Amino acid sequence: MVAVTVTIKPISWRQLASYIPIENSQLNAPESYEPLKDRQYKQLKDWRNGKNLPSFLKLERFVSAICEKLCDLDSSALLVYFRISRGIDTKIQVCFEQTESEKLIPIFNEIIGQYPAYFKYYSERENSAI
Repeated sequence: MVAVTVTIKPISWRQLASYIPIENSQLNAPESYEPLKDRQYKQLKDWRNGKNLPSFLKLERFVSAICEKLCDLDSSALLVYFRISRGIDTKIQVCFEQTESEKLIPIFNEIIGQYPAYFKYYSERENSAI
């Protein structure tokens, strides 16, 4: 097995964002008064925050552009890793959402479980007032 070492100069987040492909339909959107570089940077910030994640095709175009311009490497292996990590991330998110709802069940039961006692108390109070 041959190891390949590639040296890549560090780049800023804005420079990295400049490789995000923006579709023509997006350029004509109402917010298109915003400069392209700002829209690309905003898109990258969204991705980093887990919002408005790219389709695999858009991710492939983004990574391919970076690899072509910055390191002259084939991006296919990197894209496989991205696909695997995105699948794992999706599974973790599903597990997290299930865990969150499971934490709420005992709290919900504790609150709802008190309603018969409240009903009995207020019924007796009303009956004794009559």
